Amino acid sequence: MILQFVCIIFYLKYTNTIVIEQLREQKGQMDREIVQHQEDKQKYERDIAILKQRLQEVDQALQTKIQARAEYEKTIRDTEMAYQSIVESSKKLVTIIKERTGQMTYK
Repeated sequence: MILQFVCIIFYLKYTNTIVIEQLREQKGQMDREIVQHQEDKQKYERDIAILKQRLQEVDQALQTKIQARAEYEKTIRDTEMAYQSIVESSKKLVTIIKERTGQMTYK
């Protein structure tokens, strides 16, 4: 009876030791996974910061180009209006010259 009791105690100690070892191994694996996830998180945070900076730079460049395009459009519009004004003035001038040269030939 005592021998059985001693055997049971040794068996329980052995089993307990194995269970504790397995739990420690699982904890060690969990520790490694946590470290990996923390490293991944830091990398992603750095990547996000870089992407935010790039986005800001692209947005600034875009705004500058949009303003430049608006200035081009205004310059084109103003130039077309000035050209049209010159064309109209030229037509009037030609008409006036024709009228005057026509009057001169009749005199």
